[in-house]
Amino acid sequence: MPIKVIFFGSQASGKTELIKKLKNPESKFESKYKRTIGADFLPIGEIKSKSIHTWDIAGDERFRALRLSYLRNANILCYCVDLSKDIDHAQIEKDIKEGLAYSPPEAKLIIIGTKADLCMSSGENPEDKLNSLQLNDVPHERIVTSALDKTGLVNTESKEKTTLYGLIHKSFENILEESNPKLTQPRPHGIVQPTSQDFPSSYTRMWSQGSSNPRDAALILLRDYSKLSSQPGFFENLQSSAKLFACGHWFRNNHKAVSETLKKSYNSPQDLLTALRNNLIEQGNPINASGSLARRINFIQEQIKESVINIDDINRQIQKNNSEKLTPKF
Repeated sequence: MPIKVIFFGSQASGKTELIKKLKNPESKFESKYKRTIGADFLPIGEIKSKSIHTWDIAGDERFRALRLSYLRNANILCYCVDLSKDIDHAQIEKDIKEGLAYSPPEAKLIIIGTKADLCMSSGENPEDKLNSLQLNDVPHERIVTSALDKTGLVNTESKEKTTLYGLIHKSFENILEESNPKLTQPRPHGIVQPTSQDFPSSYTRMWSQGSSNPRDAALILLRDYSKLSSQPGFFENLQSSAKLFACGHWFRNNHKAVSETLKKSYNSPQDLLTALRNNLIEQGNPINASGSLARRINFIQEQIKESVINIDDINRQIQKNNSEKLTPKF
């Protein structure tokens, strides 16, 4: 099982750029803010032959339900505090306690002060500012970082405790020392995952066509859902619609979200499922938990032994977003 590292915190607190620099310190720094929708997945390396999977969780309160669902099976929680702004002690304490309440008892917490460069340019000491945050009853590590000048960020092969990667490594070592079997048994997401005997035999046949690469196998299953034989374009979409009509699936609720997802390329099945989840939320059509798409998603997740999409949580998020759209604003 991979090591799941969840990055959360208020909106625009620098999570996305921090993760990019954690994976590759030489990556280009993007100063223009781009809002994360839902969650983004990025693998950043390995510790003791276990892949480190980072999840960049949107800080927008609209995605709170989704955020909590990801915290349920996290190994390491990284809470980001924007040091360029005034620290909202009450909100931070609330977020952290909520995060710990929803995560497994063995999960470790790292408090990360971000944008240290902006803090210093305003004449403040970033270390002092982060240390003003009092969490005496919460075991944790803390570190000051800057995605711009790479403070606290070095090559991901480093094991130094003074770097963020070093703290992630140390936190995982502590989990191993505690020998908690729950590390490899994440808390369930609330949706019962079907066993292989609940899936149509056609799923197994399609998976075997791309079994040498789980990403390709997952693509085959999703393309079959929308009856796409290749990456969707204008004529391919017309052909897809005709095929869906011919086989009686003209009204497939989530065809647009799947088709939109398949327009891009992905490095892993986790990337693919993350993009699908975000497109499903944006599309705004509820997912039938016992329908074809949900079963395909669950089949893929059973094959890769990782839960990226939670149907119940997505439907709650869609319902909340749709309710907000209908609420009149005066």
